[in-house]
Amino acid sequence: MRKKLTKQEIEEIINNEGIIFTTSKNDIPRSIIVLPSRVEEERIILSNIQMNKSIDNVINNSKCFINAYIEDKMISK
Repeated sequence: MRKKLTKQEIEEIINNEGIIFTTSKNDIPRSIIVLPSRVEEERIILSNIQMNKSIDNVINNSKCFINAYIEDKMISK
């Protein structure tokens, strides 16, 4: 079950300098820092700017992890 983002979490993610996007292939994690294009209650939309390996990983394994550090708290989805 997905947890919806609150309006405050959406604003904090938008105003952040980047989020960590983690995918995996063959149980090997790959993390990159990205800027979200759009943030909604149930999804974070990322632009495809030279994310070829991450896109391949998502095609083969749709499970991924988004992590954003905002001041003294962590938002993980």
